[in-house]
Amino acid sequence: MPDENQSKPRDAALLQRVFDRLTLTDGAAFGGSRELIPRRRIEFTLNGADCAPGVFVDGDGDVDFTLGLVALSAAQEIKATEDVLDPAEAVMRTAKLGIETLNGAPVLGDQVDFLWEALGPGGRQLVITLYQKIGSASPGALGKALGSSVIK
Repeated sequence: MPDENQSKPRDAALLQRVFDRLTLTDGAAFGGSRELIPRRRIEFTLNGADCAPGVFVDGDGDVDFTLGLVALSAAQEIKATEDVLDPAEAVMRTAKLGIETLNGAPVLGDQVDFLWEALGPGGRQLVITLYQKIGSASPGALGKALGSSVIK
């Protein structure tokens, strides 16, 4: 059975319509802090016990905290991976640079490097895994792209 999307005629003006809708001109281009291209974000809870020992603790022991990640822009992806020869390092760098918030507060500057180390191996693995949910193609998207591909 053919894919229902393959039977529909493709809209040749799709890119132009998206470009016109998302780019601003004249006075609307100034001010505001909206992203030109929206990026995916994810928040998740980590337990301090899964991070470096004794770092995320209070008087009662290990504490839970919420970490927020944001998918990198194309320019950030390039900057994160320039001069990287090891694919594992590229994955770690992109996930690390995707750290945006801890308990809703921005993680900025030197805090990113400090937090990356404080997460320990277990916490870093969780960040990498969760970043993949927003920074990679889903298995369904990959299947659809491969299933609809035509070599010419």
